[in-house]
Amino acid sequence: MPRSHLVAALLLASATVTATAGAQPADSVHQGFWIGVGAGTGWQSFECVTCGPPPVPAKWRSGRSGGGYLAMGGTLRPNLLLGGEIAVNLNAAEEPSASVGHVGVVGQLYPTRGRRLFLRAGVGVGVAILVDPARGFPEDEELGSGGLAFRAGIGYDVRLGGRFALAPYVDVMQALASGDVRTVDGRAYRGPRNPAALQAGLSLNWY
Repeated sequence: MPRSHLVAALLLASATVTATAGAQPADSVHQGFWIGVGAGTGWQSFECVTCGPPPVPAKWRSGRSGGGYLAMGGTLRPNLLLGGEIAVNLNAAEEPSASVGHVGVVGQLYPTRGRRLFLRAGVGVGVAILVDPARGFPEDEELGSGGLAFRAGIGYDVRLGGRFALAPYVDVMQALASGDVRTVDGRAYRGPRNPAALQAGLSLNWY
């Protein structure tokens, strides 16, 4: 086949695929119940007063983490989803080992006409838990904190067919927590304050 004919055939095929994709109504993608699960890597930080041998000044602890989330809910409009979400970031490689999590309500908005790019925002309860937070603290004991938390993120749906989509995403969470206080052998230990987490990963969604 002459090269010009091959190029023409490829252009025609590309135009056909584009027209077919454009003809499919975007409204049919999001309807009724939806569920999504994601996993990835990230970063977490918190202000720690009692991490280490006394006396210890307040300081920020941060490190890499891994985790994921589970979210599900309903479709309010073709471009707006609302549901509940549980998210967690784990870091067991550093001392003290820490877990930062969030439970709350999340909304997912598709601001563009093609409904692939989405923005996420949520509010709920954020928690942080430390294991072996300081010298003198009982081994394998936990010290935690919790408070109002805000979550925001961005992602992009790559449709797999049917109601399934694969989406790279980035989420951030910030909790407002003063840190719980526990007394052991006459010494007061304060939990992590104002935990924050960032997570980047890949999610599988069914809309």
